[in-house]
Amino acid sequence: MPAEKDLDIRTAEWARKNPSEAGLIKAVARGFAPVIHDLLQKVFEPVGRDLADLQNRVKELEERPALKYAGIWNSDAIYRTGMFVTDGGSLWHAQRASVNERPGSSDAFVLAAKKGRDAR
Repeated sequence: MPAEKDLDIRTAEWARKNPSEAGLIKAVARGFAPVIHDLLQKVFEPVGRDLADLQNRVKELEERPALKYAGIWNSDAIYRTGMFVTDGGSLWHAQRASVNERPGSSDAFVLAAKKGRDAR
């Protein structure tokens, strides 16, 4: 048990303060400590796994590209994955980083919303 030395120190301190109960204190500490340790380990081990899973999910979410509207497409602009632009009245989503690749001319952008008829 990893905390056995700590248990010995605490038991000795308690026994010094209560010498008449020293034997009983040591016996109870030695008897219950392993049981309590095992119980706590069984209870908290799944919590530790769940926490690790949650931390991994948060990390994945934080690593996702941010969705950002970058305005009307401009041939001189640098577009990053996740950005949205408008071109010819349609909305396009950047699938990868690009410069001077007009939406619809390569796989850099994918159509997100097609232009509709004006005022209809």
